[in-house]
Amino acid sequence: MDNYVLEDNVACEKGPFLVGGGRPSHGIAVRRNYLYGVDMRIGYGAENEDCEVRGNVMARGKLFIEKYKTVLKENNVEGVPDKLAVLIPNKYDPCRAHLVLYRGAGDERLNVRAAPFLQPGDAYRLFSWKDPFGKPVFDGKCEGPEILVPMRGEFAALLMLKEPGARP
Repeated sequence: MDNYVLEDNVACEKGPFLVGGGRPSHGIAVRRNYLYGVDMRIGYGAENEDCEVRGNVMARGKLFIEKYKTVLKENNVEGVPDKLAVLIPNKYDPCRAHLVLYRGAGDERLNVRAAPFLQPGDAYRLFSWKDPFGKPVFDGKCEGPEILVPMRGEFAALLMLKEPGARP
């Protein structure tokens, strides 16, 4: 495994999120991954050269980095953030995005910065990651740069679909 980049992945309930192999690797970058109840394990087996681990969230999980000679590790969060909403647009489908929500405390609704994915007038639907083809868990119309999303519990991973042609 050389020069792998793992970015913007979501993992929950099953794990670990494992990056490594039996042969030495170098140039590994693990950035902006969002985990819940899953440990992140970087490296195992062989002695490795270098890795960069930045901006990852491991709520109810831990970060382990082993057997790397050089490690750049920064801005990673272990534990449930008080409030965090991350919208990850799909680069292949302009009407599809993933929404990751963490709520350690506070309101049962989170403000989500939806722009530029959603524009005022866009209709959208949110689906559970467990049932992406089922009934939406929430739907609405974007009125500004942020939308208010109801949330139960401390974690949610949602599929967001923008309705094409919904603008006035």
